[in-house]
Amino acid sequence: YNFAENEIVGLTSFMFNLGPGALNQVTANGTRSKEEIANKMLEYINSAGVPKQGLIKRRQEEHNIFTGSGA
Repeated sequence: YNFAENEIVGLTSFMFNLGPGALNQVTANGTRSKEEIANKMLEYINSAGVPKQGLIKRRQEEHNIFTGSGA
């Protein structure tokens, strides 16, 4: 990948919160497009199998940073 600065910042936040294995998971070991990665980031919203409002908000913020659609 040739990630832009905003994409690196969004992924860094995502990985910080989910752990180092999250990058391989969200990129499917480098096989997903950037659009697919952005959409996949929004799926990591559960805690103990239950969607949590705080995680929904955080993933949306990280998605927005990654896509350049928000600060």
